[in-house]
Amino acid sequence: MFTKVPVIWYFSFINCSAGRNAGILNELTQLFLFHLFSFLIIPILLSLFVFCCLIHTVCWLCKLNMNV
Repeated sequence: MFTKVPVIWYFSFINCSAGRNAGILNELTQLFLFHLFSFLIIPILLSLFVFCCLIHTVCWLCKLNMNV
């Protein structure tokens, strides 16, 4: 049986009352969305954050260099 991820319960797209296999499909959807968030969206957001921090540091160093 698949493990349930509480965070993904809010993002399930399949109705539980769709039939006998709806529970399995619902858990597969939750598992898919969990992997989508953990391996795609979160690394992209972290990469953007690091990129913005680098840009901010470069701008700060350039400003510091101009004031000297």
